Amino acid sequence: MKKFFGLLACASVAALAMGGMAQASWDGTVTANGCPDTTTLTSHGGVLNGVATDCNLVITFNANGSISTSGPGGNYDGSEDALVGVINNSGHTLSAFNISGSGIFSLMETGPSGDGIGAYIGSTNALDTTWYGGPYAWFTGIVGDMGTVNFAGGGIANGHTSFFSLEEPIDLTHPPVISGVPEPATLLLFGVGLAGVAGRFRRKTKKA
Repeated sequence: MKKFFGLLACASVAALAMGGMAQASWDGTVTANGCPDTTTLTSHGGVLNGVATDCNLVITFNANGSISTSGPGGNYDGSEDALVGVINNSGHTLSAFNISGSGIFSLMETGPSGDGIGAYIGSTNALDTTWYGGPYAWFTGIVGDMGTVNFAGGGIANGHTSFFSLEEPIDLTHPPVISGVPEPATLLLFGVGLAGVAGRFRRKTKKA
């Protein structure tokens, strides 16, 4: 089973935030798809039991640049939330990607008393205010049903996995739409290319 890095140091702070609530006893183990088995975990002080043994949706970034999705669908909390695993086989570190889908960011119950995956594993990271990102992920640029998933620790290394959660169960007939975002090196090359084009344009203008 693959784990690309351990829980962040802020997990202990997050655990303290749980107060007198019963703690989830996740030991850091994930499946080959990168997700914890939620049937061994509880949330809301032991009120909600997890129902998914693996990811509801698996997003795979492939070496040829394509992005594929698979999974059984459904939810992990017995109601409305989905556990998403990410497999990075792209050949480079994956720091973020864009995702969109009906209701996936709506009505997120924030904090350790909610039903994000962080409330099941008993921790989240310092940048995740929703507790849906768990120990590794957080969300930015949310506009309606669209947003960006970011990964801590420099991103997901090639050949490794991560996970996070979303609102709404996964319907495999209409799964969330995934698109990559340019890596820093790609952005740098793009910027250099634009600078070169601008320079040639200025030289042609002077000659005219």
